[in-house]
Amino acid sequence: MCPRSEPKTQGLALLACLLACLLGACAVDDAPFDRPHAALALEAATGHAIDPEATPREPRIPPGVDPSDGVDEEEAVALALWNNAEFAAVLARLDVRRAELVAAGLLRNPVFSLLFPWGPKQLEFTIGLPLEALLQRPDRVAAATADCRRSAALLIGTGLDLVRDVRLAAAARTHAARRRQLAAADADERRREADAAAGRASSGDASAFDADAARLAWRDAEREATRAACELELADAALRALVGFADDSTPLAFDDVAVPAPPAEDAEVLLAEALAARPDVRAAELALEAAGARAGLARQDWLRLSAILDANGEGSKGFEAGPGLSGELPLFHLGAEAGAVADAELQAAGHDYVATRRRAAQDVTAARLRLQQAHADWRVLHSEMLPAVVALHRDTVSAFERGDVPLASALAAERQRLSLEWREADAAYSVQRSMAELERSVGRRITEREP
Repeated sequence: MCPRSEPKTQGLALLACLLACLLGACAVDDAPFDRPHAALALEAATGHAIDPEATPREPRIPPGVDPSDGVDEEEAVALALWNNAEFAAVLARLDVRRAELVAAGLLRNPVFSLLFPWGPKQLEFTIGLPLEALLQRPDRVAAATADCRRSAALLIGTGLDLVRDVRLAAAARTHAARRRQLAAADADERRREADAAAGRASSGDASAFDADAARLAWRDAEREATRAACELELADAALRALVGFADDSTPLAFDDVAVPAPPAEDAEVLLAEALAARPDVRAAELALEAAGARAGLARQDWLRLSAILDANGEGSKGFEAGPGLSGELPLFHLGAEAGAVADAELQAAGHDYVATRRRAAQDVTAARLRLQQAHADWRVLHSEMLPAVVALHRDTVSAFERGDVPLASALAAERQRLSLEWREADAAYSVQRSMAELERSVGRRITEREP
C-alpha cells in the first residue's frame, strides 16, 4: 500500500503548499487609505472633521455647532463637510478604490479539468494555477495602491474645494447684506431729502423741479433697496445649498464675515508648503507612481505561465500524480506594443506632475498678490477716504436743511458717500475672496479675521 499511496501523498502535499503560498500572497493592507485616514488629513488642513457615517439622510448638526445663536463662517464650513451631498458622494467613491486595491491582490481561480472514465479510458484530472498572476502581483498591487492613495488625495482636494466654496459663498452673502444695508440707508436718506425739498417748494424756498428731482431720486433708491434685498435672499439660498440645507426647513441665520488680515508668512514659505502638501500635487505624484507600476506590468504582458498538477486514477502503480508547467511560447508577441503605450503614459504622467507643481506655484503667487492689492485698496477706502466723505456728506446735508446750499449739492454729496461706501464694500468682498483662494492654493487655513 505504501508504494501506491506515496505519489498521491506527494502530489497533494505539493498542491496544498502551493495553495497556501498563493492565498497568503493575496492579503493587501488597505487600512492607510480608508475614510478615517482621509478624515484626519482633511481635519489637519481645515480644522474641521467630516461625518464618520456620511450616508444619505436628513442634514445633521455636527458637534460644536449651534445654529440658534447664528452660523458664523467656521460653523458653515463644518456644516458643509457633514452635509454636502456632492462631497459625500466623493467620499463614498474612496471605498470603491479600496475594493479595487483588495481585488488587485487577488489571484485568478485555478482551472480544474476532469476527464471521466469511458471504456478502457481511466479517470484523469488536472489543476492549473496561473503563475504569471503571482509574478505580476507586486506591480499590480503597487499600481492599485498608488491609485487608492491618489483617490484619497483627490478626496482631500475636493474637501478643500468645498471649504473654499463655502467661504466664497459666505463672503458673497456678507457682501449682499452690506449692499442691502447701504441701499436701505440710502432710500431712507433720499426720502428725508425728498420730504425736505417738498416742504421748501411749498414755502417758496425751492422750485417744484427740485422737489420732483428729489422724489425721483427717492423712488430710484427704493427700487435699488428692493433689488438688494432679493440679492441677499439669493445669497442665503446659495449658502444653504452648500451646507446641505437647501431642502430642509431648519432656520440658519448666517453671520457676516470679517475682513481677513494679510498672511504673516512670506511668499517662499507659502509656496514651499503648497508644493509639499497640496493634494493635487500629491495626486499627480501618485499618478506617476501608478504609471510606473503599470509600465512594469505591460512589459510582462506576453507572460502566460501556469503550474499544473496532473493525476490519473489507474496508472502502472495505481493512482498517479505529478507537477508540470504550461505556458505560451513568445514567438509572435513580446508585449512591445503594450510596453510602448505604458511608456507613453508614464511620460505623460511625468509631464502632468511637473505641470501640476508649476500650476500650484502660479496659484499661490497670483492669489497672494491679489490679496495684497485688495487689502491695500480696502485699507485706503476704509480708513482714509470713507471717514472723510461721510463727514463731508453730513455737513452738506446739515447746510441744505438750513438753506445754506442748494439741493443739488446735497444730492451730489449723497451720491459721493454712497458710491464710496459701495466701493468699500466691494473692496472688502475682494479681500475675502482673495483670502479664500489663497488658502485653497496653499491647502490650509492661513490667518485670522480682522474686526
